Order: sequence, then structure tokens, then C-alpha cells
Amino acid sequence: MVTMHRHGAIRLYFSTEPEQSMQFNRVLLKMLLNQRASTHRYLEEVFRIRNRWRKRTTFAEFKKLSAQVHGKPFDRRVTENRLRIVIELTCAGKAGKKATYAAAIYKAYKAGCSPSELSNFFKKKGGIAKAAYG
Repeated sequence: MVTMHRHGAIRLYFSTEPEQSMQFNRVLLKMLLNQRASTHRYLEEVFRIRNRWRKRTTFAEFKKLSAQVHGKPFDRRVTENRLRIVIELTCAGKAGKKATYAAAIYKAYKAGCSPSELSNFFKKKGGIAKAAYG
């Protein structure tokens, strides 16, 4: 279940069935990514979903569940962290763009940012790519 608050915050409620929750998260993130002006918003939600799954399952369980939802095995590089797996499930595009997104969120995480602070972090750094590699 999803609720949208007046400030644009999205609250996700997990199903008791992990696969159903993963499918739902995938649909939500794809929807956000397809809205043109919402790349920062998409990445905030990737970060939130990654945090929620981190609390809910072990990394091995998360990889297995993600592969079931994906329908085929992931490349070895993708399965090194949860961020990249969530991005791989939801973002169509080149591997370089996906890697940049994951690196940018990871740098923000290491800098102590929460998902709600992610957009400001990117703006201070000069964009997503500079946040990832600058």
C-alpha cells in the first residue's frame, strides 16, 4: 500500500509476503523514474527502499528474492550491494548510468545523509555525477 502525503513524501507499507513487497517496490520506482523531472525523487526512494529491506532481510535473502522478481540472474557486479540491485530492478538504461546512481547514493550515505537530504546533497556537489565521482 502506498500513501502520498501533501508534501510529496511517499510512505510504503510492506506486505507480509516479501516477493509481493519487492514487486510493489519495483513498480513504484519505475513509475517515479518515468516522470521526467524526478530523478532526485527516484533516487531518494531507492535509498529509502534499500534501508527498509536492509532492516527486513539479510543480504543473501535480499539477493535471492531480487533474482526471483527479476526473473533471471544478475551480473556479479550488480549483486555487490543492495542499492545497485534495486536500481537494476527499476532503471532501464546503460550500466554506467546505473553505476553512477548507486555510487552517488552510496557517497551520500557515507556522508551521513538521510534519504530526505539526498537532493540537497546532489545540489551541493554539483549534480549526481559529481556527487558520485567528484
